Amino acid sequence: MDYAPRYTEDEKPYELDEEFVTQVRELPRHLLVEVLRLLHDNADYLVGPQDKYIEIGGVVELEYPYFFKIGYVFYYSDTPVLVSFEEISQDEYLDLILEDSYLINLD
Repeated sequence: MDYAPRYTEDEKPYELDEEFVTQVRELPRHLLVEVLRLLHDNADYLVGPQDKYIEIGGVVELEYPYFFKIGYVFYYSDTPVLVSFEEISQDEYLDLILEDSYLINLD
């Protein structure tokens, strides 16, 4: 009995804009891995209304803390599109915490 091959498609937790990819590629590899791990762990918490640009902060602690923010938007779907990445100061990160707009380290 022959069966037709079936393929399942994994749902992506987010999509990446070309500008975002360009910006994160400038990070050292060890830092990039930690930023993406933190982002992936928090992907379910990226929420917001359609067509509104939203910023969320994060911190990766290796030899020193690295503070950053990610900008994302929803374009006609429930999947956020990551559009920007930028290193920020500790004060800017604390402001994002006060706005309840930050990634949580789940380790």
